[in-house]
Amino acid sequence: MRSKLLVMTWSLSLGCGLVLDLPPPRLDDGGPSARTDTQSFPDGGDGGGLPPDGGGDAGLDASLGDGPEDTGPNDAGPADGSLPDTTATGDTGDAGVAVDGGASDAGPQDSGPQDSGPQDSGPQDTGPAPCGGLCETTQIAAGGHFTCSLQGNGQVYCWGDNEFQQLGREGAVQTRPVPVNLANVTRIGAGESHACALDNQGSMQCWGRNTWGQLANENLDVHPPIAVGGLPVVQDFALAKGHSCALSNGDLFCWGRNEEGQLGLGDRVSRFEPTRVLGVSGVQQVALGIANTCTLSGGVNVHCWGSNHENQLAFEGAAELLSPPLAPTLPPAQSLSVNWFHGCIRTVANTGYCWGANHNGQLGNGSTNPSVNGTPVILLDRVTQMAVGGTHSCGLQESGGFMCWGQNHGGQLGIGTMEDQLIPQAVARDGDSGFVSIEAGYYHNCGIDQRRRLWCWGHNGVGQLGDGTLENRPTPVQISFE
Repeated sequence: MRSKLLVMTWSLSLGCGLVLDLPPPRLDDGGPSARTDTQSFPDGGDGGGLPPDGGGDAGLDASLGDGPEDTGPNDAGPADGSLPDTTATGDTGDAGVAVDGGASDAGPQDSGPQDSGPQDSGPQDTGPAPCGGLCETTQIAAGGHFTCSLQGNGQVYCWGDNEFQQLGREGAVQTRPVPVNLANVTRIGAGESHACALDNQGSMQCWGRNTWGQLANENLDVHPPIAVGGLPVVQDFALAKGHSCALSNGDLFCWGRNEEGQLGLGDRVSRFEPTRVLGVSGVQQVALGIANTCTLSGGVNVHCWGSNHENQLAFEGAAELLSPPLAPTLPPAQSLSVNWFHGCIRTVANTGYCWGANHNGQLGNGSTNPSVNGTPVILLDRVTQMAVGGTHSCGLQESGGFMCWGQNHGGQLGIGTMEDQLIPQAVARDGDSGFVSIEAGYYHNCGIDQRRRLWCWGHNGVGQLGDGTLENRPTPVQISFE
């Protein structure tokens, strides 16, 4: 297997005193030099706190320039409940991105959740709707500011932000589902600005942003769906911001950005081809944060490596780990979910247990204190699934009801208000059916109910809810594929 190596080093440290409510941390697009040359990265990562950089991503980034991935989230939020406009010059990000192929959408799109957005009145490129109103949704994948779904007929749809063609096509923001040109798909996944699909032969295709080789391709300008080479038959995969990982018969393969050791290969060298991670075996599930990776193996054991600036590895002491360590002291787990700087597991006792950053109460323990080794989620039992967003978390219960907690400035908790919550709150439900699956994006969520209908709620600044508007939704709205 031939690999092209991209070597990056960094040395600057950041202090931990400043707490802001920033939009999703984004790494610098950087242009050609950020993609091919040796760079120096500040010590600390992608969590916000550095001043805007002209090469950054306006609106989606914490405007970090070409910084590392994980200084820790500064997400306590301003008093008015809105996020600041961090629009930078250079890369347009989501500020002024065109909707429906027409004029640009005035106002910042993703500088954090807004209470509401302008109504999108332009026509949508919905493409064919072979399923009609009865099309069943079998899986959802919530990215940073876009969403994809897999329908019962095998058709993949995506909607929302399309700055990097993460919708699988060229064009503007889409506020309604549009089809992706794929066939025989059995599984989908989404990172911040890229997505992948697995077909019935166990082969992966990926599309969207490829700044750090997260599509496993050396052509950093490739955006349409393209096959991932160098992998055996894949059973599962996970995507983050700058790196991706896949599972094959218990073996783990990762590729993309690696400045904080998130690939688990014992170094900081980024990879453009899938590379097997040694030190873990029998892996059953993989989940990725912005600059860290976690696995579930042996039926109950969670291992995490990469950046640890916000205790997202459930370890004390080390600022980062470049290789898989011994399992941290977490309870035996059935499944796990990881996002920016915190993670949660569903324990073998069917309870929720979370660790890492807690600036907005995303650990659900009634406080905003971080937790190194984890803490039980209050008032959450009989859990069937955990879903971790950027600065919020949700749990699905046996009853079919949702509980969500943490940051709520875009209505992502689904409780009808925009106020943060330190303990789980019941998500408002319409209709006559409970939920069977949930997925969390940075500031939005989607769920599938027992009748296989799709519902989404939360921040909607670039149409990531798929309801045909740019309005935030503090309660679930049903998404149509007609």
